[in-house]
Amino acid sequence: MDTGTGEVCLLVAVGPAVGPHPVHRRAVLLRLPLLPPLDGYAPRPGSSLLLPRTITEGAAGRRRQEGQHTVAAAAGRLRLWRRQAGDGLEQHARFSMRAHLTEQDTGQRLPVRLTYRTADPHAITAVFNHGTDDEREWVFAHELLVDGMHESVGIGDVIVWPSQDEEHGRRRVFVRLRSPEGTALLSAARDDVDAFLDAVRPLTLRPSAALYARALDAWERELAEFICPGPGDR
Repeated sequence: MDTGTGEVCLLVAVGPAVGPHPVHRRAVLLRLPLLPPLDGYAPRPGSSLLLPRTITEGAAGRRRQEGQHTVAAAAGRLRLWRRQAGDGLEQHARFSMRAHLTEQDTGQRLPVRLTYRTADPHAITAVFNHGTDDEREWVFAHELLVDGMHESVGIGDVIVWPSQDEEHGRRRVFVRLRSPEGTALLSAARDDVDAFLDAVRPLTLRPSAALYARALDAWERELAEFICPGPGDR
């Protein structure tokens, strides 16, 4: 009830039977709750759910980068996707690397797929010549790729280091693989590797990350079914 003074009041009955006389009424000031500041929330990446910014703010810049990479993916350069596996989540990236004889040559295009699995949180699986009859699979440490973005790391079978094309100013990440069959020198655009590692990072932040992501996915599906019923439910 508006009292005319700008205050909102609520009438509360205080007896089993109350007559209309004002003496039997008590006015209780109703303070409407303040709406939370919208700046405190941000959409979950790839979703319509709003989450506290404390969860999403650390990845805000990365999401903008991923948006740029999505455009690149439409042109065929990079594709990122995540899927539910029986024992956890899998983050995939598909893009092109280059096979070199030396760091200075242009190299030949080589399709590759990188996969990170929460079931094996310390490893990354790389499938070279992905989608061809000559697929080759390598498994190496996740931290090796992370650290190799900034300095030369690794000994033995896998060595990773950053470099830059001095002529064109393009930053690349080189990987040298050694096996009994021989040695391979490969490189990838740093932006592509960055996008993959950014997509992987939320899954490595804490042990419950995969469970948290699955719970949000299930919640969003149930919410979508509730507010967007099928044609037969309307």
